[in-house]
Amino acid sequence: EASQDLGEQSDLFTGVLFDHYGPPPGFCWDLLCNDQPIMDNLLLENNLQTRMTDFVEYVRNQAKHYKTNNIMLTMGMDFHYQAAHAWFMNLDRLIKHVPEQDPGINIFYSTPSCYLKALHSS
Repeated sequence: EASQDLGEQSDLFTGVLFDHYGPPPGFCWDLLCNDQPIMDNLLLENNLQTRMTDFVEYVRNQAKHYKTNNIMLTMGMDFHYQAAHAWFMNLDRLIKHVPEQDPGINIFYSTPSCYLKALHSS
């Protein structure tokens, strides 16, 4: 309650990002980064299991610090997405393969307003 005089109409709904607004460590695919891409081709190099395990571990750890089961993973920093194709190719692979690794995690593209609506609803 922001003001005792105004009551509920003055309530503030706030939140805090887990680790600034950059991507999880090891999951930056921009020109300024040097992180491994997610390679899911079974005939060529494949690091899918390792990358999914690392990502799921990070998500599960982040989730421990929030009261709801809705968390926001920020993916990018200032001047990122100069290599947008690499970003979206890897993000699409995360969205495809994370539920295979951990069916309890639902990962998808979203917006801050959708995230806040989900938080407020829970």
